[in-house]
Amino acid sequence: MNQEYLDDRQREVLRSVVAHFIGTNEPIGSRTASKITGLGLSPASIRNIMADLEEAGYICQTHASSGRIPTDKGYRYFVDNLMPSETLTPEEKRSIESHYDDRSLSIDDLLAQTAELLSTFTGQAGIASLVDLSGIACRHVDFIHIHGRRILAVVVAESGIVTNKVVTLDEEIPQEQLDKLARLVNDRFKGHSLLKVREQIQAQLEDERRHFDLLLDLALRVSKEAFPSRKEAEKLYVGTKQNIIHTEDSRDLERLKGLLMAMEEKSRLIRILNECLSGGPKIFIGKECDIQELNDCSLVAGSYECNNQVLGTVGVLGPTRMQYARLIAIVDFTAKLMSRLVSRL
Repeated sequence: MNQEYLDDRQREVLRSVVAHFIGTNEPIGSRTASKITGLGLSPASIRNIMADLEEAGYICQTHASSGRIPTDKGYRYFVDNLMPSETLTPEEKRSIESHYDDRSLSIDDLLAQTAELLSTFTGQAGIASLVDLSGIACRHVDFIHIHGRRILAVVVAESGIVTNKVVTLDEEIPQEQLDKLARLVNDRFKGHSLLKVREQIQAQLEDERRHFDLLLDLALRVSKEAFPSRKEAEKLYVGTKQNIIHTEDSRDLERLKGLLMAMEEKSRLIRILNECLSGGPKIFIGKECDIQELNDCSLVAGSYECNNQVLGTVGVLGPTRMQYARLIAIVDFTAKLMSRLVSRL
């Protein structure tokens, strides 16, 4: 990211402005800044440096007589250049690990627990997503009759992740027929994505229309219900909203209202989270989120994987004046923990 060169004094004043606002939610004036920067400069000298930083777009005044607060550009420079790294204590790591149920969980349970954990542990909006499973290669499927017209579809992906879905068919199908159906899918379509399975069954049924194959026709009807379409395959879980509205500041409440509105449009959040599917934790600050309701919010997110295949992201959403270093540490540890937990499913 292209940023103007800042000298040591400008960097220290900017660091003080950001750290003070994150810690107090109050603008900082030149007199206070002169005391906490440790530069030994007078308030007048600090005021001149602040004026330069404001002109460059790193800080601003909420009104003419107030002190300064960071802009998105100021937060970005702080995160990229000035923020000290933070690590979790062994006790904090154990506390995060203890939130997970020791019993074998489905991927949906794991995502829900993770979103709730991050929300509770950070006081922000915890989120956990699963990538488009329709594009993940299928290793094995099973269809299990439950009762009446309801069956359980069990899909094992090449990554090792197991997903279950209860579907209701138009008619009751005996287990013997479901076993034949599973063998058909496994024999003909192993290694193909779930989306491709649906498409290829449709294509084969059209090709074999003259020799109408009842089993293939049944496979098409079941696959339409049991295998996710591209739109259905992406999932997003958000932690309990009550955990993120405990703030005494009206400005934060306004920001959180926008955040809650954005969470109702999950497709837009998934689009942003899909940009975090490689590398370590990524940070989107304010307008970088490219969602109007999140202009005063930031996102910290990281990816998790299984067998070297990225499966989704975990992260937190909150006001831009968040404790970035701490949240990065929490998200990074949780993402790595998720990778271990998913591999055991």
